[in-house]
Amino acid sequence: DRLRRFQTDIEAGRIKAAGKQHRAIGKMLEVGAAVATVAQLELFHQLAARFGELRDWQSFVTIPKRQELCSRMQALPVDTSIHPAEKARAIKELQMEWKELGPSDSKDAQHLWSQFKLAADAAYVPCAEFFQEQRLHREQNLAAKETICVALEACDLEGIDGVVDWKAASQLVLQSKQGWRAIEDVPRNRQKKIQNRFSAALVRIEARLKEEQKRNYDAKVALIETLRGLLADEV
Repeated sequence: DRLRRFQTDIEAGRIKAAGKQHRAIGKMLEVGAAVATVAQLELFHQLAARFGELRDWQSFVTIPKRQELCSRMQALPVDTSIHPAEKARAIKELQMEWKELGPSDSKDAQHLWSQFKLAADAAYVPCAEFFQEQRLHREQNLAAKETICVALEACDLEGIDGVVDWKAASQLVLQSKQGWRAIEDVPRNRQKKIQNRFSAALVRIEARLKEEQKRNYDAKVALIETLRGLLADEV
C-alpha cells in the first residue's frame, strides 16, 4: 500500500518519490478517502517526521551545489562571447542540474532559486532574439522557394497555337535548380511539403522537355535517313 511505499522510499532516500507518497496519503486522510487504524496513523506521523528530517538534510547538503549553479547561471547574461544557440544549451543544462537536486522548501534554497531563475531569464533574452531572427529567416527562405514553385507551375507548355518556347523552359529549369540549391534553411514542418511541390513542378516540365528532345532527335534521324536515300539514288 501507499504507507509501505512511503516507508520504502524514505529508507532508500528517494525524496521526490517519498514526497509524492506523503502528499497523496495526507490528501486521502484529509478528505476521508482512507480508513486508517491508530497504528497506521501513528506510523504515518513517524514517517512524516523522518521525511521532514530527510528533506531538511537533503536541502542542507545541496546548498553548496545550488550556490555553484547559481553563480554559473549568473555569469551567462554578462558573457557576450557565447553564441546564443550555445548559451541556450548551457541554460538548459544548468536547469537540468538544478532539477536533479530535487525540491527544497528551505529559505536558503528558495532564495537561491529566485536568483537562479532571474539570471536564467536574463541570459535567455539574446537567445530568444536569435531564435526569432532564425524563424524570420526561414520564413523568408520559404517564401523564396514558393516563388520558384510558382514560376515553374506557371510555365506554359502548350504555347500559342502549339508553339512553345522550349529554350526559355529549359533555362527556367536550370535557373530554378540553381536558386533552389542556394536556399537551404526553411521551417522544418514545411520542408517536405515545399520540396514535394518543387519536385512535382519540375517533373512536369522536364518530362515535356524530354519529349521535345526525343521528337527533335527522331526528326533529325529521319532527315538523315532521307538524305542518305537521296544520295544513294543519285549514285
